[in-house]
Amino acid sequence: AATATAAVLQESELLALFAFLGGFATPFLLSTGQNRQTELFVYLLVLCSGMLVTLAFSHWSRLLVVSFFATLTVTAAWYYSYYTADEWLSTFVFATILYLIFIAASLLVDRSSPIVWVVVPTATAAYLLAAYSTAGSAHIGLVEILAGAGLLLISWTISGRLRALY
Repeated sequence: AATATAAVLQESELLALFAFLGGFATPFLLSTGQNRQTELFVYLLVLCSGMLVTLAFSHWSRLLVVSFFATLTVTAAWYYSYYTADEWLSTFVFATILYLIFIAASLLVDRSSPIVWVVVPTATAAYLLAAYSTAGSAHIGLVEILAGAGLLLISWTISGRLRALY
């Protein structure tokens, strides 16, 4: 948090990128080899919330992209190493909150950057895939509604009216 604050105060995007990359490397560096789902995802939520606050002050699109793909990497590594079917609900809840954070973050960066148009569809696809692989087909309707609501929010915010993003 201190490094991210210093990055904003010094208007140093590079410093912010180093701060968040270090934050995302921490789960790999401190791994105990045990499934600590709650601790990991709460940590990711705190880290991504910090990214959201940083973007509120400095609209750095590269920070959004790096944070998104780092979150995706950490989450995928956990999923392939530790996920079990009895964790589907908590995984679904964490994935939903992370998706909403990245949708909100995409509204804070410089919208003229084409990077936003990479993160939004990729985040939506990753969310739908994560939700389907955890919640299964029984709850996919809810997932589609949440993803659609996120995309409508972005469309409405960018254009001032509801319209399709394609």
